[in-house]
Amino acid sequence: MSTTVFAMVDGHALGGLMRIVVTRPSGMSAARAAADAVVAAIDLAASRFREDSELSRLNASADQDVVVSPLLAAA
Repeated sequence: MSTTVFAMVDGHALGGLMRIVVTRPSGMSAARAAADAVVAAIDLAASRFREDSELSRLNASADQDVVVSPLLAAA
């Protein structure tokens, strides 16, 4: 007989909801830290609400050629 063990945590990110699910509950802390790091990087790159975001700087330079990060390009 097999038993499925997992852990789940809900949170907020980028104006929406976020759910993290792991198959090893002992890994939740590391998974949450990794997800938070990715969300923070996306926020810094692509937020239209942050004056210091890469997207805001790009929008402020609309008349110039600008090289963007791979993360912003993917977003």
